[in-house]
Amino acid sequence: MKKTLSGLVLTAVFLAATPASQANPSSLLSSSDLHFSATNANATASVIEHRYKAVELNDVADEAAMTELYPYALMSYFADMHKVDSSKANKKAALEKRVELLSDDGFSPLTDQSELPAFWQKYFEEQTQQRLVVPSVSLKMRFYRHHSKKQLVVAIAGTDFSPSAFITSVTSAYNLANGTASDAALTALFVVRDLQEKYDGYNIELTGASQGGAIAQYVVSNTKNTSAIVFNSEFLHPSLSSELDGDRVKHSYVEGESLNGESYHFARALVKNTAPVKSTVLPVSEELSSIITNKYYQFSTSGSPKLGWLSYQTTTASFVRHWTGAILETIEYHTQDNLPSIF
Repeated sequence: MKKTLSGLVLTAVFLAATPASQANPSSLLSSSDLHFSATNANATASVIEHRYKAVELNDVADEAAMTELYPYALMSYFADMHKVDSSKANKKAALEKRVELLSDDGFSPLTDQSELPAFWQKYFEEQTQQRLVVPSVSLKMRFYRHHSKKQLVVAIAGTDFSPSAFITSVTSAYNLANGTASDAALTALFVVRDLQEKYDGYNIELTGASQGGAIAQYVVSNTKNTSAIVFNSEFLHPSLSSELDGDRVKHSYVEGESLNGESYHFARALVKNTAPVKSTVLPVSEELSSIITNKYYQFSTSGSPKLGWLSYQTTTASFVRHWTGAILETIEYHTQDNLPSIF
């Protein structure tokens, strides 16, 4: 498979990336507070030797499984959005319908700074995005609370390809795959630890796609009483993930996507590690494949038609399926009827 123009650019960035220091991402975050076990620091040679082998005998998700995953797929998608709103009437109504579905499942977003630990309130964009944004480390999070279940879900955005965040975010993904905790992951860890203190007695779950899934795994590996449901995830280097198991991390991926599919993709070669848990495949039929491709075209051309068209033409099919919108579209195709399109 030939590499695309965008693929060559990203490959160059990945290869040029210098591992970031594990030092604190801000002067108030001390790396001495981190929980690193001896097994985290010294992964066995046998594990590293097999780090590029694909996990075998994955399950295929049925409708019931995808129905359970749906709220987390929605929250993961929302984490990547600048704001869960639109100036376009049709898209606005479609987003509001999905927020309503989350509410029907008992989840409501945190929308006020006071709902966050004191230190992180200044990073919470209350008036516009209603999400926590730490630009210096390219970390973005949304938070959803389930009052009756005493559950708090932290949804972490994936790699940010915007010009201002590109280098920082892509370097973070590279580091996590190659044995260095990135500043984004360290910052997320401190956010969650502070949330555990503020929301004492709550179960904290993390969710996210791609690098967002990797950061979620890192946090779970370094905290107690947390778990994660992740999608199309990058996996951590074994030296960073020895505390993970199938009881704490659930992973699902769209059939044929770039990091977990069977076909070669440059990103998979650079950030691929063996999944520490068994994964679940979200099946894609020919009909659904066509739908996902069309939705990606609508998505990519919605802002800047010419640049979007170029992006669409230079993106491989497996990378289209890696897109967070493909995760949402796949699960909605199998579980939701008559939902208006958000693309």
